[in-house]
Amino acid sequence: MSKVDVPGGWVVFNDPKLVSERARRPVVKASMLLSSTFKSTADGVDPSERDIDQMDAFNDAVILALVKEWSFDAEISHEGLLDLPGAAYDALRQKVGPMVTDLMPSFTADPEPDSPTVPSGA
Repeated sequence: MSKVDVPGGWVVFNDPKLVSERARRPVVKASMLLSSTFKSTADGVDPSERDIDQMDAFNDAVILALVKEWSFDAEISHEGLLDLPGAAYDALRQKVGPMVTDLMPSFTADPEPDSPTVPSGA
């Protein structure tokens, strides 16, 4: 993929469909924790500090899975994300948002047309 400008530098993203399973698993785990956060805040309850931490953890995991390289002095790591300028971090969050669907695994059953039984997930 080509370089994408963000405030203060540039970034190159991995193809979300080619991200390694090692990089994808923290995203899936953070997504599961985040889904419980949405259930608790759906009734109009203000998010707690823990809820905000879970949202941050999900965003960080997605960014770390998708960033291949960047021009910032910081290493591409959780600590490196925390050292980015706020505007650069915000831009990364916006740019990876549309890629999340292609990054996440599919948990739907894929029935075999010749199978004599129906999958339990169907």
